[in-house]
Amino acid sequence: MLSFMADFTAFIDESGCDGFSFEAGSSDFLVIAAVLCRTANVEQYNTALADARVACRKPKDWQFKSFKKMGSSPSQQWAITESFAARSCQAVAVAVYKPGLIEDGWRENPGDLYFHASKYLVERISFACRDTHAKLPAKDPRVRIVFSERKGLRYDAFQGYLRRLRDEPGHNTNTSWAHIDPDLVEPLAHDDSHAALLAADYLSAGLGLALERKDQGVFDDRFARLWAAKFYHSQGRVVGNGLKIWPDSGLAFLRQEARGDWIKMALGLR
Repeated sequence: MLSFMADFTAFIDESGCDGFSFEAGSSDFLVIAAVLCRTANVEQYNTALADARVACRKPKDWQFKSFKKMGSSPSQQWAITESFAARSCQAVAVAVYKPGLIEDGWRENPGDLYFHASKYLVERISFACRDTHAKLPAKDPRVRIVFSERKGLRYDAFQGYLRRLRDEPGHNTNTSWAHIDPDLVEPLAHDDSHAALLAADYLSAGLGLALERKDQGVFDDRFARLWAAKFYHSQGRVVGNGLKIWPDSGLAFLRQEARGDWIKMALGLR
């Protein structure tokens, strides 16, 4: 059962995979992304869908589907992405450049990779909550963290991982724990009718589409750019704050590759 006490809510989804068989089709990047807003504003994602139906001239009961399922209609993908990105929310994401991790043992433990990337995401969610709370204090500054459920992944194990990071000395984490309660981390089965999870799906899918290699070197960053103004930033910096690219070899790769151009131009990668 989801808790409705916390003043913030983050909905999380991912794009790409955690496999390392690149010649067989594994993605270069695993992207885990979250849309974050005040819990009182979660209904706005339903409003976003209603507005997108109007833009697409669809009836009120017409159901949008996930970004991937809508692939045959880029204009509708655009309309719903644009509508979600126009809401009062913040975006945070972690892009894992897997070719840079081949020698580090992650190939054998993909579940650990997902948890580690999610740790970085939770850190960034806590930063955004901290800064928003400082400007407009919340009665309960904690954040509900709702994952689009991934089959085979034990979220109770991730809760335990967060507790160890919080309670045991010596762990490498900068999390603002005033905002993170492991007990408020919960999975929710993905349902295309759940507007907030759909928003997280469109964010993560748009980022994945911009980062992945395509035939003949073509990259589609149109949807990622729609989210650019929503990324959490600290002192004007998005990269490293609202968007973490890990490991550092991924940063070097995107500085040199055409698929990193939108991050340079829209998010200030240098």
